[in-house]
Amino acid sequence: METIVKLERPERQLELFGPTDSYLRYLRQALSVRLTPRNDSIRVVGAKENVHRAVAVLKRMQTHLERHDILTQDIIEDLVRGHTHLNGENSGKGLIVYSHAKMVYPSTEGQRYYLETMQANDITFCVGPAGSGKTYLAVAVAVSMLKQKIIRRIVLARPAVEAGELIGQAHDRLDRAGSTGDPWVGRCV
Repeated sequence: METIVKLERPERQLELFGPTDSYLRYLRQALSVRLTPRNDSIRVVGAKENVHRAVAVLKRMQTHLERHDILTQDIIEDLVRGHTHLNGENSGKGLIVYSHAKMVYPSTEGQRYYLETMQANDITFCVGPAGSGKTYLAVAVAVSMLKQKIIRRIVLARPAVEAGELIGQAHDRLDRAGSTGDPWVGRCV
């Protein structure tokens, strides 16, 4: 069987296909199909069931890339195994943020738990590596709740010291803050 998958955003082929087409090579091997990219489409050839699976995975890859701006080998492997919870398709747990009618979806199980925890509690603490979406999701939840009139205001907070600075010196800065206008101790807005 042969079918053509139209690329929704042909300009993002490099991200969709992976470094040196590694994602396509993985799909070829995992799904036993031939994939041939051409301009704004991909030709998929193989056994009927395998072609249908490959088309479904390619569509989910495009959806995930559009929603989250990232694809990794782990995400591709999960999509091939049928774990669609990564992009929110089966969970239905999106968050409306009133930004051009955009929905924010948790990318991982940890983000889903974080989102649910923030919605259920007044205060939530979260630690994790840089770039894991902690601040993005927190702001999205806050804006959503503000727009829905669940809360009346958003309070921004930041540390009183720069990263890497000794906390023991904070008291000196607090004493000087009034006269020097130290930006690390001033108001957030």
